[in-house]
Amino acid sequence: MSTLRVLRPRSQDPGWIHTIRELYAIDRVGVEYQPLIEARDGGLVGYEALARFQDAQGRQIPPDRVFQALHGTGAGGLWVAELTLKRLQIAHAPADGLVFVNVDPCGLAEAGSDALSARLDELERVLAPRPGVVVELIENTDTTHATVVDQVTRDLAGRGITLALDDIGAAGAFLSLPQVSRVAYLKFDRSWITTWDQNDPGHDPALLAALLSYARQSGKRSVLEGVETPEHQRLAVQAGFDLVQGFLFRERFVHATQPLAAEAPPRAARRPGARLPTPAWGRAPRFS
Repeated sequence: MSTLRVLRPRSQDPGWIHTIRELYAIDRVGVEYQPLIEARDGGLVGYEALARFQDAQGRQIPPDRVFQALHGTGAGGLWVAELTLKRLQIAHAPADGLVFVNVDPCGLAEAGSDALSARLDELERVLAPRPGVVVELIENTDTTHATVVDQVTRDLAGRGITLALDDIGAAGAFLSLPQVSRVAYLKFDRSWITTWDQNDPGHDPALLAALLSYARQSGKRSVLEGVETPEHQRLAVQAGFDLVQGFLFRERFVHATQPLAAEAPPRAARRPGARLPTPAWGRAPRFS
């Protein structure tokens, strides 16, 4: 990957940048590209682009905290931040395979139905330069927005954008049947790994088998997230998952980082194959 160029913020950017800098002393913003791997043969299918934030001392800032703060900025601050991060993620994505980019439907929904089409136009323009983009709908969504979320899903699918549904089975996540029917990828939360223990109260192999059977019969691909050991991968294959993702494959992660709205020369992107440390907060939290 090439050295990162600094993406100059638009005039409306300083509001959200000021918010997260003041709250968390964020100094750098970047991307971690986590590979999606064929469960059986280890082949590369693509990458999920995940936001990363660092303070001036190089310490990682949990992205879920950053996005929680952005939800409260108002006046479209969350959406402006989303678009800025998506430009970065698309501009420096690895050339091979698909690229999954996370979109919080609430960031679109806050505009209201009248402005939704304009925001979808903006998103489509940002994604256009990179073929093979999959929009991953994340479950940071307030259930009171369920109707709008279904509308966002329908409108994105109607524009021919390939979709994935994230966090299936996660605590607090809801499963919308209209969403499930319109996406091409079903991504299962890592909690399914822990519930494979027959003594776990959440153990429900019949439900998992039914969901995976539905995915196969409808031509969708299933992904198990949070795979950290060879045993996790073995269980994923045994259950019938198509793809796996997680820290078991950390040596194939790709990183890119740059100053937050600064003029300093950006740091070069890291390449696949380098041994990368696990982030300071442990397993990857949910974020855009």
